[in-house]
Amino acid sequence: MCASTKDTAILLDETHSKLINSESREERDKDVNLVVDGKALNTIMSDVYGEELKWKLSEIGECCSTVIACRLSPIQKSQLVRMVKEADPDLNLTAAIGDGGNDVSMIQEANLGIGIIGVEGDAAAKSADFAFSKVRDIIQYLICGSSGLRFLSITTFTV
Repeated sequence: MCASTKDTAILLDETHSKLINSESREERDKDVNLVVDGKALNTIMSDVYGEELKWKLSEIGECCSTVIACRLSPIQKSQLVRMVKEADPDLNLTAAIGDGGNDVSMIQEANLGIGIIGVEGDAAAKSADFAFSKVRDIIQYLICGSSGLRFLSITTFTV
């Protein structure tokens, strides 16, 4: 995402200012998406900036229709799920979908853990609340079963 820790902090701060502090309601209501990678998340979750960057990422995420996290370590996956849960425990429900052993901590951290049985084995499925053998079954279940609930799902699929 960014070349250095300082660049990540600056970019997050600028994005937060544009979205949260915007006086224009139209600008805030635009369809906003966020992509964050492991290197940027490492900076955000580090103790160097205290809780400020975590708080800003959480607020930015609430303004987004989609948040995609890529190239995360297993611990970063669970940290991200925990951060979303703790941002507003009464409102935020998390669903984590994983297909391998590296997704187990994320699946266990989420309110709803979904494991996919497949090429990478069944470790994710064994640690999950629900297990599926095909991705299409998950999509059908979430569409039918989650009406009225607000889920932020951290998805990890190996293709």
